[in-house]
Amino acid sequence: MRSRNLKVAFVTLAVLIIGLAATAADRGAREETKSQKDPSREVRPPYRNPNAGGGPDAFGYRYADSNEPGGPVFDWIDISTTGTPVYFPEDWDDDYAFPIEIGFPFTFYGQTFTQAAVGTNGHVWFEDAYLGLGNVCVPGEVDYDVTENFIAAYWTDLITWPADAFAVLAPGTVYTETLGEPGSRRFVVMFDRVGFYDCAGGEEAPSNMLLDEMGISFEIILNEADHSILLQYLSPWAYCEGEDYGAAAVVGIQRDSTLGLAYSCYEPVLEDNLAVLFSLGEPFTPDVTFLDDLGRSELCIQKSNGMYQWTNADGSVYTGTGVVANGGTAFWTLPEDPTYIYATYDSRRKRARAYFTNSDDAVYNSLVDRNTANNSECGSLIPVEPPPVY
Repeated sequence: MRSRNLKVAFVTLAVLIIGLAATAADRGAREETKSQKDPSREVRPPYRNPNAGGGPDAFGYRYADSNEPGGPVFDWIDISTTGTPVYFPEDWDDDYAFPIEIGFPFTFYGQTFTQAAVGTNGHVWFEDAYLGLGNVCVPGEVDYDVTENFIAAYWTDLITWPADAFAVLAPGTVYTETLGEPGSRRFVVMFDRVGFYDCAGGEEAPSNMLLDEMGISFEIILNEADHSILLQYLSPWAYCEGEDYGAAAVVGIQRDSTLGLAYSCYEPVLEDNLAVLFSLGEPFTPDVTFLDDLGRSELCIQKSNGMYQWTNADGSVYTGTGVVANGGTAFWTLPEDPTYIYATYDSRRKRARAYFTNSDDAVYNSLVDRNTANNSECGSLIPVEPPPVY
C-alpha cells in the first residue's frame, strides 16, 4: 500500500476543496444550475466492444452485453440510500473488506461461497486475502495473495472515500445489499462515483463542476436464481483521458491463471447504461458431428446458435461460438480460437469438410468426412497417436 503521508496530503487537499465549495457565496446558484456531466466534454469511446457476446471458456461461461440482440437489459439498482456502506479497515485506497455476507449460497466455477470480499479497485472475490491494483488480462498470472475466483468489474487503480470521513462528500462510497425473496435474491455491490487514483477530481472536468459529479459508477450483481454475474455501468468515465471507459481497466471473471473469460482488457469499450452478463448459458447439445475419414479429428456443431467443439488429432479441444449462415445449406464460419474455422456440409450427399488455421492464416489441420450419416455422437473420438499435420 502507498505511503500514508501521500494519503494524508491527498485527504488534506480534498478537505480544502470541500471547504471552499461549501463557503462560496454563489453556492446556492451553483446548486440550482448543477447538472449531469456535460456530454460535449466526453472523450467518447472510439468503438464499441466488437465482442458484444463471447465465450464459452473451458468451464462453459459466456458473456453477452446490452448491445447484443437478446442480451441483458440495463436496469440500474441504486442502493446508495438502502445499502450498507463498506468499511475498508486499513485504508480507502488499495484495500479490501471481508467477510461480507452474500445472503445466499453462490456458485462460481463450481465452488459455492456464502461470503465475499470487496476491493477498492473495482473487484469482488471470496476469501480473506488481498487483491490489489496491478491488473492483468484474464485469465492470467496474478501477483497477489488472491489468484483464483474473482470478478473484475472495473479492475484498475481506483480511489474511494471513507463512508464516515466526510459527511458533505457523499459520493465515493461502496455499498452492498441483498435484495429479493429466497430463490431469486441478488447480492449487489455498488461503486458510487469512485475516482481514478491518478486523476482524482477529473483533470479535464469543467472548473465549475462539483466533486460529486466526477466519479464513475458501476455495480456487480450476483444472482441466486442462475448463479450468473451481472455488471452494470451507469457512468464509466470521469474526465480522465487514458482511464475513462475502461481504457486502463480489466473486465472479466477468473477461476485461475488458465481459466477465465475477459470482456475487455485495456480497451475503452465501456459506456453509459451498459450491462454485461456472465452466465453458464444453455447446454451444448450438438446436432451435427463431423469425423474425418481416418478418425483423427472431430468437429461438433449446434446449428441453432453456432456453438462448436473441435477435437484435434493431438487431443486438444477447442470450443467457441460461430455464425450460422446460408440457412439450410448449413455453412458455418467460426472466427474463434483457433484463429479461424470454416466448415461446409452438403446435407444431400452427407459430406462435410472443415479446417482451422493458426495465427499465420496457414491451414493447420483439416477434416474430410465423406459419410456423415455414419458418425457417432459428439465426443466419441478415440484418442490416437497424433498424425502428421496435413
